[in-house]
Amino acid sequence: MEVYTPSAPIYGVNNDVLLFIFTLNADMFFDSQALHTARATSQVCRQWRDLMLEAPLLWSKLIDMDICNNDGKLGWITEIIRRSGTVAPLWIKAEVNGRSRWRSDTDNIKQFFMDLLSNNWYRIQKLVVFQDRYSGLWFNLTFPMLCFPAPQLERFTILRTDGYSYKRSPATESIFSTHAPMLRTFRLPGYAVHQEPWIRHLHTMLLDSAYGIREALTVLSAMNCLQELEINNITYGDIATSLPIAALPHLKYLKFDGEPTQNYAMLLDHMTIPVGCSLDFRVSYPHDHPRNAERMLKIERVFEVFIRRAEGYLESHKFDTFHLDYKPHDRLTLKLGGKPPVECMLSISIPLHQDLVPMSLRRINYADLANITTFQLHTEGALPRSFRLFFQEFPSVHTIHTDDLSFHHLSTFQRSINATRKSFATFPRLKVIRVSISDDTRVFNLDKEFFLSRFENGHPIEMLDISNGLPFTSPPDLDAIEAVKGLKVRYKLPQTQEVFEHTCGGRDPANQCGVSDSGGREVWVECGSLQVYELWIEAGNL
Repeated sequence: MEVYTPSAPIYGVNNDVLLFIFTLNADMFFDSQALHTARATSQVCRQWRDLMLEAPLLWSKLIDMDICNNDGKLGWITEIIRRSGTVAPLWIKAEVNGRSRWRSDTDNIKQFFMDLLSNNWYRIQKLVVFQDRYSGLWFNLTFPMLCFPAPQLERFTILRTDGYSYKRSPATESIFSTHAPMLRTFRLPGYAVHQEPWIRHLHTMLLDSAYGIREALTVLSAMNCLQELEINNITYGDIATSLPIAALPHLKYLKFDGEPTQNYAMLLDHMTIPVGCSLDFRVSYPHDHPRNAERMLKIERVFEVFIRRAEGYLESHKFDTFHLDYKPHDRLTLKLGGKPPVECMLSISIPLHQDLVPMSLRRINYADLANITTFQLHTEGALPRSFRLFFQEFPSVHTIHTDDLSFHHLSTFQRSINATRKSFATFPRLKVIRVSISDDTRVFNLDKEFFLSRFENGHPIEMLDISNGLPFTSPPDLDAIEAVKGLKVRYKLPQTQEVFEHTCGGRDPANQCGVSDSGGREVWVECGSLQVYELWIEAGNL
């Protein structure tokens, strides 16, 4: 007798739903492996293959030039373009590094890319190019297309990934022949846009050294729909007469990136932006720029501009999160995060030079930090003594989010303070520490002195959560901190996805954690680490 075997449930899903799922997975700007995923999906079965081959809108969003550059699969990318048909809007991405210079078939790739742009320019919807200083390949091939109308173009981005600036390019009469009605994102270094009709519809824009202050403000005055603006190394220019005021009522994010100049303050003084707009200052220098006193003074002035702006924001916003990212001998980043109903962010990132860390911390008005309840800490090295008073000026911080290495540096910092025999606790009201475990950490060393010193000084930690990230190969040494009464420790082991919780300081009914056996039944055990581990193995066989 023939036995009927039902099909897998996935084969009963409606084709429209399947195609919707396939399309979600085919966003190469979100997932660098989207093209590989689409190809593998099309080879699962005949039904899926036929469905995908009849969907040009899916393949038209997967023109990934990296396939050519990295794998040399020119035939495969040609097949994708064929599958996209002749009407569907194209998405094209090229993230290139210097390796492309050494490819023996670079000329073929150049010709292919030129043909791709020239033959399909009328239907290109997104064109995104990232390159380093060695590979001008894609940018040079894209330049001739700037003089043609772009009826479908929505996103046009060409950026460098190495921090170097583009030289100012010769002025063009008009970009896209004044016709790009769908354009919403325009990021093209080295080119100054003037009163093009399409700038009135832009949502995202980049202004760089191709603009002087007056030119920038004039262009911005026409961009009432702008939501995101990045200003990078803008020049001083002619300001002999009064400057226009640029009103940007819909701006949500404003970033200043580049060398520190007085242009930051001047631009901000002539821009009207909403109270909920996020501000991001990132000060940087070319890699070969000398470090001297003049450089330090300029950075201090930019920091003063940031502080003045921050004080104004703090009067009308409730910030509850503070983020500190410290990279010794490299960069210090300070960030304030807001909460609903008006969510916004204030951030400044400066290159470290001489005494810039204590200078930065001294200029902060600590009274403005009274409402901060969450602190996010990332450090790649030992914390300097200048952070000592800084950490004490957060009277309301209840929770710290950090990683295992940063927590190690924080513990070492606290031990160095304890060695001075002075009664001092970093973050006096801290109760919860959540540590994200990195991929290469499978054992976590509990710092007894850190927790015990806080407990004895009247600033006990109530919860150490180390369950976020990869599970440990073995339970942490909970006996090391058993004297810290009341401290709860949460962690995971590789044999189960359950979170184990241990309460230090005694064995009582509350000092338990739950694990589930293979039958779904719960087994309650006392949370001594070894007992939990062994009982779980037995429970798995129940």
